[in-house]
Amino acid sequence: LAAALEHWHAHHRIALGVIGRVGTSSRRLVLGVMLATAFVSMWISNTATAAMMYPIAMAIGALFGDGEAARSQRVALLLGVAFAASIGGMGTLLGTPPNLILAGAAKDLAGINLDFFTFLRYGLPITMILLPACWILLVFVFHRERVELGADGLAMLAKRRTDLGRLEGGERRVMFVFAAMALAWFFREPKEIGSLHIFGLTALMPSLTDAGIAVIGGITLFLIPGRTRDRGERPLLTWKEAREIPWDVLLLFGGGLSLAAGMESSGLAARIGVWM
Repeated sequence: LAAALEHWHAHHRIALGVIGRVGTSSRRLVLGVMLATAFVSMWISNTATAAMMYPIAMAIGALFGDGEAARSQRVALLLGVAFAASIGGMGTLLGTPPNLILAGAAKDLAGINLDFFTFLRYGLPITMILLPACWILLVFVFHRERVELGADGLAMLAKRRTDLGRLEGGERRVMFVFAAMALAWFFREPKEIGSLHIFGLTALMPSLTDAGIAVIGGITLFLIPGRTRDRGERPLLTWKEAREIPWDVLLLFGGGLSLAAGMESSGLAARIGVWM
């Protein structure tokens, strides 16, 4: 999903859409960039999000002008990208691979099924507290100078949004798959909120898991065709883009879980605990 969003530049539309609504002062732009970074990082890796937002932040920072105040605000802007990418990654189960390690360990060691919605109940409030706290520290404590972006800056942001054109073709279909997967994760299990009963997909497919939704969504991206800007057609995702996914990192985490399971089942973990 992350690779498809990046290929069709849907992540740029999300980021510029958020940034364009926050105002023209440097403080508000730092907030807008952080909000966009955190939101995208909830769905794709922290590193990929930071790499995606870096050129956007640099282009905005260049419009702050010269002088110490402008330099200080550029520092706040780039630090905001770095911190927001990590904070946003805490928000959902998919935000960063360590969250998946936690879910795997919770299931293997404590018998707790930490699904997408359960993790969201803990992760999202943490993100909603840390993100504004980080922004306040950056622009009101450490970098208190303030710069107005002005008409040139607004024109640059407007031009970037215009250059993206209408949401159509492959980009629109990727966004549809993205939204469908997010909703499926959220509504996988039925929920009781007071007297309100919310339907769950497991009522129709009892064996459906978060991993199952991810696999279905991933396969769907290879099957659905998307129209490119030159009116050609190709799948929303091909193996050329999928090869760029950091499989080695995911296999490393999976190997760590396997090693932990082996230590647990063989009794080595208990023996190490006794020795310590």
